[in-house]
Amino acid sequence: MEDDQIDAGGSRSDGRMSFYSDDPLDRPSHDDLQLKTGINAERFEDILHGGIPTNWDDLFLFMEALDFVVDEWRNSMAFYNLGEEAEECSSLVLAQNASTRWAIYAFLDPDFDDIDFVEVMKELNSLKQSYVDIAKSYARDPILSHWYLNLPLHVSGAFKAIRQRERIEKMKEDIYNAEARGALFK
Repeated sequence: MEDDQIDAGGSRSDGRMSFYSDDPLDRPSHDDLQLKTGINAERFEDILHGGIPTNWDDLFLFMEALDFVVDEWRNSMAFYNLGEEAEECSSLVLAQNASTRWAIYAFLDPDFDDIDFVEVMKELNSLKQSYVDIAKSYARDPILSHWYLNLPLHVSGAFKAIRQRERIEKMKEDIYNAEARGALFK
C-alpha cells in the first residue's frame, strides 16, 4: 500500500487516521449538529434546511428547533473539555431564544400592545449577537460556523417577510374595499 492510500479500516499506511474514517473520539458529525440525523432529525430537518419559513407556524417551529440545535452544540463542546463554558453560553442563547419568541408572540397578539415592531427588531438583533459565540466555537469549521450564524438571520428574515406580506395583503384588501365603497356612490 502506498503512503497516501487508505485501508478498509480508515487508517493510512503511515498510521494517521483518514478523514474518511469514523472520528476516534466519537464526536457528533455535522449532520448531528445540524439536526439532519439523530433523535430530532425527523421533526426539524426540513424546517432547518428547507429555506426561510414563510408563515408564523413555520417560524415558531424553526425557533423551537433552535433550542434543540443549541442543545446539540452544548453537548458537542464536552468533547473539547468546554462543558462549563458551553453550559453558560447555551443558557444565554436559550434565554434569548425564549425572549425573542415571546416578543414575536406578544407583537402578534392583538390584546397585547406593549410590544411594537421596534422592540421585536431589538430582540432579533440580540438573537443574532447571541449566536456569535456558538459560531466562534467552530471558527475552524466554516461550514458549521456560517450555518450557526445564519440561523438567527433566518428568524429575522422570516419575521420581516411574513409581516411585510401581511401588510401588503391588508393594503390590497383596504384598497379593494375602498374601491367597492366608491362604486356604490356612482
